[in-house]
Amino acid sequence: MTRKQIEQGVIEHFAKMTAADNVILTDQKYKGSDHYAEFEFKSDSLKYCITVSFAKPNYIKANIYFEVSHEGITNLYQQFSTHPDDEAFSIVQMNINSYLVDENRGGIYNSSDEIDLYIDEEPVDDDTDFERVASDIYNRFYSIIKNEIVPAVNSIEKLNDIFNILPYKGNNQDKPEWLIYTTFLPRQVLTGTLLAIYSDTENKTELFRKYLNYASQFEEGQKSNIDCMRNAIQSQKG
Repeated sequence: MTRKQIEQGVIEHFAKMTAADNVILTDQKYKGSDHYAEFEFKSDSLKYCITVSFAKPNYIKANIYFEVSHEGITNLYQQFSTHPDDEAFSIVQMNINSYLVDENRGGIYNSSDEIDLYIDEEPVDDDTDFERVASDIYNRFYSIIKNEIVPAVNSIEKLNDIFNILPYKGNNQDKPEWLIYTTFLPRQVLTGTLLAIYSDTENKTELFRKYLNYASQFEEGQKSNIDCMRNAIQSQKG
């Protein structure tokens, strides 16, 4: 059985399992260096994306990624970005394999460990149980997204609290704690800035002071996310 047949079989069964939640398979690729499938679902003004990315060799593991976007935040990003594009701006960018580590479940990135999702512990063969693997993805990963993560991020208000309040709980420094909900700290402060502007957050002046102080270590042009953040904050002056 080929790697493509294995991955397609897993995805077909997973798509059937999530169909009742109006989760739609929007893209899939099983060749070259890219082996993945993308699913989307919507709730109110937010769009959610789940990506199942297969590692090579195929029987080792798969990574599950989760993203959240919002048209209003995307429009702000495109307004202030030095390199705008037509892609939706992902507010949340999570590696669920990393989120499942106990040290990271509180929302702060504390460990680089990941919970592996094995398709099999040895090369799979023609007897591969696709439904078993799809059920593993559903029960260990998708159920966490559906029942735990989505309820925590299903509004702009909740997202604003995550990005602009959680990183400073018990933290008196201007540098925020790194969240598990994003990829890198420069991306995090940009996201927090856009959310604060869109939500007209009450304490945004003090928040922006902290973000700018943290960003002072980066020169103009060094980090595109920081450049965009500075442009967005500058727009709020005067």
